[in-house]
Amino acid sequence: GGSDAHLQVCSPPPGADSKPLIERAWKVLRTSERPLTRTALRSLLRVNNQRLGTTLDRLQRQGRILRTPKGWLAAPGAEPENS
Repeated sequence: GGSDAHLQVCSPPPGADSKPLIERAWKVLRTSERPLTRTALRSLLRVNNQRLGTTLDRLQRQGRILRTPKGWLAAPGAEPENS
């Protein structure tokens, strides 16, 4: 007997991964009232540590976020890149 199993590709639910990680991370940090640790960000964004690290580095180089002893936060006065 052969197996009838097949792989079906489903599109993610609306809003799940439709925006690039960098924009999702920026939105989370911008709307947070306090610094977020890397662990908290990984959990909120459901992303692996390496991708998160790359994203945080990019946002920091762009001047959009700051690293503090308590975690990451949006830089004062930083605006989204596209606005």
